[in-house]
Amino acid sequence: MLKCRRVLRSMDEGTYVEPSKETLGAFLHRWFVTYAKPNVAGKTCERYEQIVEKDIKSSIGSINLAKLTPVHRRILQLRPHPRAQTNGGGGLSKRTLLHFHRLLREALQQAVIWQLPPTNPAD
Repeated sequence: MLKCRRVLRSMDEGTYVEPSKETLGAFLHRWFVTYAKPNVAGKTCERYEQIVEKDIKSSIGSINLAKLTPVHRRILQLRPHPRAQTNGGGGLSKRTLLHFHRLLREALQQAVIWQLPPTNPAD
């Protein structure tokens, strides 16, 4: 009921954005190709592509962009990672997780600008 009220109020205020049916993975691919790739340096671009394709899309990429929540970002941090088994460590480093969060936050901020979700769940 509360959600319905919010939708009606945003429609009255002219701020309503229809939820996107696009998945996070599809959006991240589009964001990478149209926004990140032309605007970042070579090595950064390679790392962004690696994070998007191998890390984020493989774990939470199938989630609908409109249904993405901060909890999903936490799932990305907690999931098993192949490197954890090969180096004997307990998973990803804090620095790597920070890179994941920064990229996801930046991409989702662009999604808000493109009016796909109304807010950025990575904030």
